[in-house]
Amino acid sequence: MATSDSAARHIYASSGSLLRSCREAVSQYVTDRADLSATQKQPRGTLCLTADGAELIDHASGQTVNPQPDLQTLLAKGPGRRLRKNLCLRLAQGRAVKKHIRLPASARDVLPAIVRNKVESLAPWPVEQAHWGYRITDELPGGDIGVDVGIISRQSASDLRSEIETAGGRVTRLEIADTATAKDAIVIDLDHAKRRQKISGSVKRAFTALAGICLLLAAYGLALVYVASTEISGITEQIARLQQAELNRGANTASPQLTAANRIHGRKKTEPAFAAVLADLTTAVPDGIWLESIEMRGERLVISGRGNDLAAMIGQLEESARFSNVQYAAAIQRDEAANVEIFTVSALIAKVSP
Repeated sequence: MATSDSAARHIYASSGSLLRSCREAVSQYVTDRADLSATQKQPRGTLCLTADGAELIDHASGQTVNPQPDLQTLLAKGPGRRLRKNLCLRLAQGRAVKKHIRLPASARDVLPAIVRNKVESLAPWPVEQAHWGYRITDELPGGDIGVDVGIISRQSASDLRSEIETAGGRVTRLEIADTATAKDAIVIDLDHAKRRQKISGSVKRAFTALAGICLLLAAYGLALVYVASTEISGITEQIARLQQAELNRGANTASPQLTAANRIHGRKKTEPAFAAVLADLTTAVPDGIWLESIEMRGERLVISGRGNDLAAMIGQLEESARFSNVQYAAAIQRDEAANVEIFTVSALIAKVSP
């Protein structure tokens, strides 16, 4: 019983680790898809708001649309009307906060988290009420890196987007830069959370459908097990009836059919259950070994696999109450490409009380 519990704990721990890895992989996939979606949808034009007014740049031609006194007029006709449904809103200083900070090169791997902490001290609003972004500007002496950080309040961004939508436009990206044509803009992805939520919903629906298919397959497997169990029970009953019939007839010599039935029935009683042998084998095989085949030949177990910790496996099999006389059943081979050893091991199976 202790061995079975140990095997169950091992399986539970492995399952938990696999589930955590799956969750991390799915989360990273959703984030990558959201980022890719942002890069694939490039704005048609840039609407730059400065302290003096507004100007609109056509990305296709690189030309500046004639400035107008207000957004309504700028977006109502001509190039502005054509570009207005896919705009990049660029804010100059005076409408947003832009700061330059210096960080050690080791901060690259965790830069988003470090910048977020810096935003808490740089922004005049709580970080939960701010949109922010950053860009690495240059390599500084001593191995440090320069980072430009742009911040705008969520309320201001929402008001500006509402104003542009009222004028007939639609903002798909927000940038912070000094001028409309500057190449060092800081990009702030306003819709990343919405895209991530949408993609996450699609992934969840796909996994729900997959889980449904797995449940159907599991139900089908259980049905097959039930049918097989019923057939085995029927065979056992037939064997018992044959034995009783021969005894009732008082035959001195058993028939060949009865001899075969007794042999099958005796093996069923004396041979260890495969599930119990598998549980003990799972406990005895180290993590550095993986098995490719498991075969029970009466009271002998033959396993084949690959790995680099064969001595530890042999020792653990010998120490197990289930196995004895552990020995190599074939010469060990070396897989140079995978850098592992290929082995075949046999052992005697002892009957252990559960």
